[in-house]
Amino acid sequence: MKIKRIIAGILVAATCGLAMAGCQSNTTGGKLIMATEPGFAPYEYMSGNNVVGID
Repeated sequence: MKIKRIIAGILVAATCGLAMAGCQSNTTGGKLIMATEPGFAPYEYMSGNNVVGID
């Protein structure tokens, strides 16, 4: 019974540690580059040289 509590405590501590490691902010800022295909009107289409639409 005591071994189960020790193992459960270790698992809880490891889970909390992994959860906290996943919450770290690691953003560097900068530019987000996205690709699109403007062939699906009305969501995206070409108007002159500009991609326009509701997205």
